[in-house]
Amino acid sequence: MDSDGDTIELGVRNADDEKPDSWYPYPLVGTSTTPDVSLAHAVGSEVMSVSVAGRKPPNCGCGPTPC
Repeated sequence: MDSDGDTIELGVRNADDEKPDSWYPYPLVGTSTTPDVSLAHAVGSEVMSVSVAGRKPPNCGCGPTPC
């Protein structure tokens, strides 16, 4: 595997967007937050479903320190 695209392609082969437990989780490295990204395809089509859920970093708040 040479690229993220190859990795994702292999990861979603058995992922089904109608079966939440089969979605392929993919980490986004190098970001200031830690989003949870999951991918799945609609079986029998070329449609790809993507779910992104974010979490605030521990020091994120309304204070003077930026997130």
